[in-house]
Amino acid sequence: MNSSGSHPTSIPNPVYPRASGEKRLLNFFIDFTVCSALTLGLEVGAHLFASSFNAIWSGAFLATWSPLALVLIAFTYYFVMELLARRTLGKILTNTLVESIEGTKPSLAQINIRTLARFIPFELFTFLGPTGEGLHDALSNTRVVDTSKPAVFFKSKEYSSPKINPAEGKPIPIREG
Repeated sequence: MNSSGSHPTSIPNPVYPRASGEKRLLNFFIDFTVCSALTLGLEVGAHLFASSFNAIWSGAFLATWSPLALVLIAFTYYFVMELLARRTLGKILTNTLVESIEGTKPSLAQINIRTLARFIPFELFTFLGPTGEGLHDALSNTRVVDTSKPAVFFKSKEYSSPKINPAEGKPIPIREG
């Protein structure tokens, strides 16, 4: 309750700065390593299973399905982790997380678009620009923020979307009065 005896009408929203390009790149390498390790484990298991039937079929199976397995594992990994936790292992280790551009948890549709957009050729390099925004961020109206940096707080009723200083990629605080 506030001083007038009524419940407050706004709750402060933390707005974290965007994650740097370096953190985004580190996230990618960590997550790619996780997906590659999961794919390798699947391939070894499939090879052991297939080789018990026919060695020639085993080699053909791996040559055909390895790239597809990596894509399916990567899609599942990013989709499930970002939908449930807003973070992948890379983001956990670098103190970053995914949020909508409004600063809230991304919707199912946003996570789906974000995950599908990762498979656009050369999309990986799009977040290395001055704002640190990747194509998968722009298409899904999401961003990756650095939770290890101090947050700026805004009142909910005054806040719809942070105004970002393009030179710094950081939110511009709203001044009262």
